[in-house]
Amino acid sequence: MKYAILVSSVLLLLCISIKTSRADALPAEARKPLHTAQQYIQKERYNEAAAVLEDYLATAADPAPPEAYLLLGGAYSHAEKTMQALEICKKGLRNFPENAMLHHNAGIAAYSLKRYAEAALHLEKSCTLQKKPQAALLLQTGYAYYQAEHYKDAARVLQLLLDRYTPHQKQWVNLAVHAHLNAGAARKAEEIILSEIGAESITPDYLKLLANIYLEQEKTASAAAAMELYSRLTTMSAQDFSWLRSLYRYLNAPLLELHTLSRTGAQAGSPQTALQTAKLYAEAGRALQAVALLQKHAGQNALMEQGKILYNARKFADARTALQKVTDPDLQQQARFYLALCAWEQQQWSSARSSLQQISRQSPFAAQARPYLNILDELDKAKELQPSS
Repeated sequence: MKYAILVSSVLLLLCISIKTSRADALPAEARKPLHTAQQYIQKERYNEAAAVLEDYLATAADPAPPEAYLLLGGAYSHAEKTMQALEICKKGLRNFPENAMLHHNAGIAAYSLKRYAEAALHLEKSCTLQKKPQAALLLQTGYAYYQAEHYKDAARVLQLLLDRYTPHQKQWVNLAVHAHLNAGAARKAEEIILSEIGAESITPDYLKLLANIYLEQEKTASAAAAMELYSRLTTMSAQDFSWLRSLYRYLNAPLLELHTLSRTGAQAGSPQTALQTAKLYAEAGRALQAVALLQKHAGQNALMEQGKILYNARKFADARTALQKVTDPDLQQQARFYLALCAWEQQQWSSARSSLQQISRQSPFAAQARPYLNILDELDKAKELQPSS
């Protein structure tokens, strides 16, 4: 199962300045054009900066200093020439393959072009070339791997981020957990969340993530428990309540599902809510409560549901009373089928056969009716074979 995730922008800034210590070490012929280009960049005159640097690189002794490629890449990028920015950074890397800032800028340019796998490789190389890469760089690297669907690599880099920097930002934890989940490491994702819950007060976001993790591990009861805790700490959305109800339905816990339904804010007196509530009462073995609730609501759907619940509770006479009142054309075929079943259960064979034969010819319930007719036919054949007294 692939987990999608929304993460706020983590795109890093390009490095487009020259450190004073490096400026003094530049070749004499490079100082003026690079200084001029940087002044243009600071004034946001990017095309003019690019022109100065292009002229310099066209005549400079090979290799030109890495700062020339860094500045030109930055000028291209700010001039919205992102592909040219990436290519000039890669050209610089051919001469300076261990330059952390060139990898940094190449990664950002590739990311902007949605070339996520390429971006991740450059950004991670920049991380490894720095003694202590910034948390933002590790996060960007992990997210680039995530966008490229290289989830194991994303999980590895994001785990490094969590190990090196504290306190953890929720964004880091969220992305790391989803990376581990998509990499098939649900247990590790669970460990991360449990450690975060242990390290600080329980937060709703972490509990909801934990519920997702338990669901990935097919621990449905634990997922429901996490969502119950989540509901105590925040206002649940309609989607959250629907999810919790589905968990209880999977667990065959109709009373807990009923309790969840009662907390959704749905109008308790509405026919739709009454139908849902009655069905859950019936599933919990509380047929009388279900029927009593439905009897408070006029309407064909309520009558149809009463008939079904009473039939399943083996109160066939009462079921027939309710079903005979169903006149809605959209429900009549279903009502006739259940009336036929009531006749069957009460051993009214002639009435049952007549109704089932009619249903088998023209009803949407024809397929369900035929097995009953087949049994009646077999019973008739058995009677014919019995010796006469």
